[in-house]
Amino acid sequence: MSYGLKYYSEFVNAEGHSCRLDLYYKDYSGSTTSLNSGMRAFVLKEFNSDNDFFKPIRPQQAEFEILADVVTLESFLFNDDDSVKVQFSWQGSLYWQGWLIQDDFEESWVDSAHFITLRATEQLSGLNIISPSL
Repeated sequence: MSYGLKYYSEFVNAEGHSCRLDLYYKDYSGSTTSLNSGMRAFVLKEFNSDNDFFKPIRPQQAEFEILADVVTLESFLFNDDDSVKVQFSWQGSLYWQGWLIQDDFEESWVDSAHFITLRATEQLSGLNIISPSL
C-alpha cells in the first residue's frame, strides 16, 4: 500500500518558523493542492480521552484548521482509519506524523468562506489492545 501527497499547507508560526502540513492519501497518484490554513494552523496536544493521568503511553493529537475554499468536508471522509496520513514538518524536518481521525471533524455552516477543523492522532492509544502472540 502506497501513499501519495494530495494536500499540503505551508505557513509561518507565531515564532517566525516555517511549517508545513502534508496530507497523504492511500493509493493516490494525482496532483497536489495547496490548502490555506486558519488561525489555528496546527496545534499539538495530549490525547487522553479517558482522563487516566497514570497512563504510561501518552499519544498526541493534532488539530488543524483549513479554509474550505478548494476542499469540502467530504474530501476527508473515508471508511478506513488508515486512509489519510498526516505529517507536520517544522523548520524543514519531520516533527510529527499520525493518521486522520475519521469521526471527529468540525465545519461551521455559513454561506461564505469558512474553516474545517480536522484532528489526527499517532494511534499509540491502540497499543493497549495488542497482545503478544506466544
